[in-house]
Amino acid sequence: MSKKGPIALVAVCSDEYTNASLLAAAPEMLEILRTSRGNVASLGPAGALAHVHTPYREWLERIDAVLALAGAPTPQGERS
Repeated sequence: MSKKGPIALVAVCSDEYTNASLLAAAPEMLEILRTSRGNVASLGPAGALAHVHTPYREWLERIDAVLALAGAPTPQGERS
């Protein structure tokens, strides 16, 4: 994903067929994002993500932002 984030996707996917395809895939994409979030959160030892500059913390922030944009809750207690 580019630094522009998920908003750029809206501009690229403006035709009706593409929108229908995205809507059909959305539940599975959200589930994959939730799983990915848990996987990224588990990459650092307990508390390490808050103290060490790693790409993992940035990945979690971006995943959380996309989940929030979709209105999907993120697990509490796993925040970076």
